[in-house]
Amino acid sequence: MACKTPIILVALAALAELALAFIVVILCSLLIYVIGWLLAPKSGKSEEKKLPYACGERTILRKINPGVNLYKFLIYFAMLDSSVLMVAFAAIHAFATEILPYLALYLVMVLLAVLLIFEGRKK
Repeated sequence: MACKTPIILVALAALAELALAFIVVILCSLLIYVIGWLLAPKSGKSEEKKLPYACGERTILRKINPGVNLYKFLIYFAMLDSSVLMVAFAAIHAFATEILPYLALYLVMVLLAVLLIFEGRKK
């Protein structure tokens, strides 16, 4: 008659094995990193090292003002992408009828918001 090991002991043994493998991988990675750091040639601090890379050319730095003229596309993307996510997550609970009115209301609100934004753009 075979001795049956409790499932908890099997799970703990598997978890301990997984933790040990994780620790071994981290230690090996750390060892490789330290060996590479010790063997790598040391470079001195130079003025060229502090310069930004721009195809080898020296550039004059100036303040960059980012344009905000593409914010409308960000709003479109956020609204349409969130509606796709809502439909995808609602598909998980497709047989739960209590979620359908909320999903329909959300999709109608997204549609109205998109129509309002497109209508305001025509001015």
